[in-house]
Amino acid sequence: MARAIDASELMAEIQACSWDSEQDKERAEDLVLGMLTLTPPNEALTIEQLREMVGEPVWVQTPGIPQYGRWVIVAGVDTEYWQSTLYCQGDYTCRNYGRDWLAYRRPPEGEEEP
Repeated sequence: MARAIDASELMAEIQACSWDSEQDKERAEDLVLGMLTLTPPNEALTIEQLREMVGEPVWVQTPGIPQYGRWVIVAGVDTEYWQSTLYCQGDYTCRNYGRDWLAYRRPPEGEEEP
C-alpha cells in the first residue's frame, strides 16, 4: 500500500547521513526524486475549508456544467439568510454554494479549462 511521505524531509535526512560513498548518497537522492507523486483527491471544498483559503485561488463551476468553470480568488464566505455564498475577488459571487456552485483546489480531472 502506498504511503505519502515528505520528500523534502527525507532528502534532508539522506543528506545528513554518513555514506560509504558519494555515489551511494546520490543514488538514494535519485530514488527519492524519481518516485511517483501521489495526487491528493480533488473533492469539492467545504465552506469551512473555503473560510481558511481567503486570498487563495480555487476553481469554481456549476455542477454538471464544466464549460462555465473558472479560476477565482477567495474573498470570503457567508452563511446568512439560509444560503451559503462564496465571495470572490473582482465582484464575482457564487450564491447557493454547494447546490449551484462548487469550488475545487484544481479543475476536476478531464475538465481543465481550454
